[in-house]
Amino acid sequence: AATTGTDYYLAQQLIQAGVRIRYVASSMMETEYTKTIATYLRQQSRRLRNILLHGLAFGARQHVQSALAQCLLGTAMVLWPLTFPFTSWLGVTVWLLLWAYGILSRFRYIASAELSLAQPRRGINYLLAPFHLVLDQIALAGALLEFLVPQLRWSW
Repeated sequence: AATTGTDYYLAQQLIQAGVRIRYVASSMMETEYTKTIATYLRQQSRRLRNILLHGLAFGARQHVQSALAQCLLGTAMVLWPLTFPFTSWLGVTVWLLLWAYGILSRFRYIASAELSLAQPRRGINYLLAPFHLVLDQIALAGALLEFLVPQLRWSW
């Protein structure tokens, strides 16, 4: 039994039992969104930690590699500014280029979501994209930290 990550755990059990899980493009499910930044960070961090924890147990190497790569990139982006005194303008430039790429990727994702849902463009989504990117990078770094530090791992 899983005490955390029950959806992922169940999916992995079904896959190991030979059950095919299908993607249904037109499927819609109402989701309740978090109302605070702290809750959002915790939720995002927990989702990735669950993949790392259960993915390892189920041998889902690709899932674990993807989650770990995301966590490492998020951690690097959060900690990179600490290197600025040593990396000078080159470190700042590379970091800014990576942030620009992340924000442009967000813009692409927002535009695609608006198009697929046939929703009108909402400028606020684009204005908030940099803020959301920062939050997600913090959540990624937190997921890695809490996965690697056993004392934090069970405080889910």
